[in-house]
Amino acid sequence: MPPLARLVPGSAAQSAGFRIPSGRGHRTADFAAALEAEPEAAAFFDGLAQFYRKGYLSWINATKKSPDERTRRIAQTVKLLKNEVKQRPK
Repeated sequence: MPPLARLVPGSAAQSAGFRIPSGRGHRTADFAAALEAEPEAAAFFDGLAQFYRKGYLSWINATKKSPDERTRRIAQTVKLLKNEVKQRPK
């Protein structure tokens, strides 16, 4: 999306159907709830570049079939975000 479309509500690009990202990424309910409980982590997550947000979200979403592992990854992600770690260690 052109940079101006993000800045100018009602711009031609926006009215043509381009989506303006909210900065929150595609949070699932469980991850959103974990971030709501930790406002510092949520603020840091919202300030990250889309590349880093997607990295965290894909790592969490890769465990949809394993609820225990998913819960562990969400907790680990929130802890890393509270410590202002941009990218999770591999």
